[in-house]
Amino acid sequence: MRTIEIQKEIMDILTEDQKEELDRRLDAYHQNPDRGSSWETVRQRIMDRAH
Repeated sequence: MRTIEIQKEIMDILTEDQKEELDRRLDAYHQNPDRGSSWETVRQRIMDRAH
């Protein structure tokens, strides 16, 4: 239940433009879920740049 409360709090502070952008990205993900990078890949890119 706490997760839902946190999500509601976050949604309450977002602007309408930010909400629309999140909706757009979520729609794009649903249309092609394999297009993005996994967390492991993103994390490795970040770690590589840090060294």
